[in-house]
Order: sequence, then C-alpha cells, then structure tokens
Amino acid sequence: MKNLQILLIPLIVVAFSTLKLDAQIEPKINPLAVILSGDVVLGCEFILSDKIGVEPIVDFGRTNLGLTGIAEEVSFTGFGLRAIGKYYFNPEVGADKFYLGPYLKYKGGVGSSDISNDEFIRTRVAAGLAVGYKVVSQSGIVFEVGVGGGRAFTDTVKNRDTDEEFAFTDLTNIDLLARLALGYRFGGSSNKSMKGSDKDMKSDNDRRKKSSKGKKRR
Repeated sequence: MKNLQILLIPLIVVAFSTLKLDAQIEPKINPLAVILSGDVVLGCEFILSDKIGVEPIVDFGRTNLGLTGIAEEVSFTGFGLRAIGKYYFNPEVGADKFYLGPYLKYKGGVGSSDISNDEFIRTRVAAGLAVGYKVVSQSGIVFEVGVGGGRAFTDTVKNRDTDEEFAFTDLTNIDLLARLALGYRFGGSSNKSMKGSDKDMKSDNDRRKKSSKGKKRR
C-alpha cells in the first residue's frame, strides 16, 4: 500500500498543479458494474492539455475467489485504486477519440471463508498499458470504453488468524483491465478543442494587425 501511494500521489499532485481555473474535468461512473454486480466504480479525469489526461479511479465492491487448499471460496469486500495516464492521438474536440497510456492498480479487501470463521486479507498491485476510445458530445456528455493488460507485482491472500499466506503471482502474474464509463465534462468548451481555440485567437490577432496596417496606409 505504501509503495502504491508513492506512485499515485505524484500523479495526482501533477494533475492538480497543472490545472487552470478554466480547466476541464470529467467525473465518470461505470454503469454496468452497478447494474450487474452492485460494485461502485468512480473516476475523474483531469484534462491537462489537448492530448493528455490523467484519471484516478476508485472502486468499491465484492470479489469471490477460490483458494485451493485453504478454502473453497472466500468472499472479499474492499476497495481499489487506479490511475491511468492517457495520450490522445488525434483529438477532435480535445482529449477525445483513441488514447494509449500506462496504468497503476491497487486492490485490497477483507474476506471470510465459506467453511470456517477465518478472515483473509487480499493485496494486489499491478501496472500495465491501457488503450481506449472516448466520445464527447456537444452537450458535454462523455462515453468511454477501454481495455488494458500488464503485470501483477503482488497478489497475495493472508489468513489474519494464522498468518498463512498464499501468493497468486506464483501461478500467474497477468493483469487485465476493462472499463466502460459515462460522465460529463465540466469547464472549458466541449465542442471546441484547446488547439482550435489557440488557432482562433491567433487568427483574430492576425486580422487586427492587417486592419491596423490598412488604416496606416490610408
């Protein structure tokens, strides 16, 4: 957990420190997780530029795992933290369409066995690459889908009573990421890219210069 905080805190600090008063942010929720499993997955993307965004994500829910030799099934209730850095290749309205970037993930929880009163603690830390596609409507509504894959550095389950520990990374260290999100973009203009705004300002300045030169010639 401490290692994850060391990794996540700088990303969040950078996101906040680079925001302007008119910066764009996108609160999001995964509706399928709520409907299918009751899990709550909330995120908020900070738009740092026309092509770069950073999104911290928090989820809370339940996970069932079978632990061979320990318990047939353990139901874990806990929370997770994720941070995704996004580079948008060809944005149309700013920070939209296809993106690629790194992600960090932490998952923790406390569970109980289905055949005993033992309690177990789960800890999982992983990192990888995410790819996705985001659409932003003129009204500011955001729709996003994404997938990713990487490596789990730690994935352990520990018996709180006996200190017995089982490491899933002994079997596989593959980490997968899948997400669907709905949200809303606040701040700035959702139907005009930041790059486009800079071009418009430049065009206005050019027109003013030409107009002032024309007056001097007269």
